[in-house]
Amino acid sequence: YKKIPLPYHRQGSFLFCPKGSVPRARRGQTLAPFPTIDDYYKIGESQSICCGAAKYFLKESTLTLTAYIGNKQIATIEISLDDYHIIQCRAFANGICEYTEQIAGIINANKKMIAERERA
Repeated sequence: YKKIPLPYHRQGSFLFCPKGSVPRARRGQTLAPFPTIDDYYKIGESQSICCGAAKYFLKESTLTLTAYIGNKQIATIEISLDDYHIIQCRAFANGICEYTEQIAGIINANKKMIAERERA
């Protein structure tokens, strides 16, 4: 696959969990958008999910994120850019993610930052 950069609002790691700001959030938990279309396929393949094959990168009103604790990927998340609610949050092989509540807290705490990046 050829690496194709995505629009600015979908690049870079910009969501974070400030210490103590989200109940039961683990230290080192981060969320990041997929930097390139190639990453949709790579992460989809490594996590046994369809985000690349289903061409999530073409959806204009959603943002696809990946969640990590340290260097370990724990979930892939699709959020609405209309109201920033979680459309889906999946663990490996479309499993149920035990961290969905914490991830929702991180997204809610960073709505303003997501909106600013979206407009950039």
